Amino acid sequence: MPKPLLEILAENVKYYRAKTGLSQLNFAMRINISPSYLNDIESGRQYASLKMLERLAAEFNIETFQLLMPKDIIPEQSVLTEYENELRTLKEQIDELFDCRLKK
Repeated sequence: MPKPLLEILAENVKYYRAKTGLSQLNFAMRINISPSYLNDIESGRQYASLKMLERLAAEFNIETFQLLMPKDIIPEQSVLTEYENELRTLKEQIDELFDCRLKK
């Protein structure tokens, strides 16, 4: 049975906050919310609003959807960035080939 969304959100917020190296109190102060609100989100007692999800994702430097996806199926940002870079390189190679064909 899949995990409830509230549990996924709680785990992800706690995980990404821990990656910042900040305590709940310091992180809450940093994003200008009450520590009890952050604690309620991280403990699965309260959903975050859409605006709060966007703020959290921006602070964690991730896409908003990553807060709502189980960690075992969502790639880390570094994997997403690597994939973006590979796509960008591939596009540049295709553009070069296309330009060469037009010049012939």
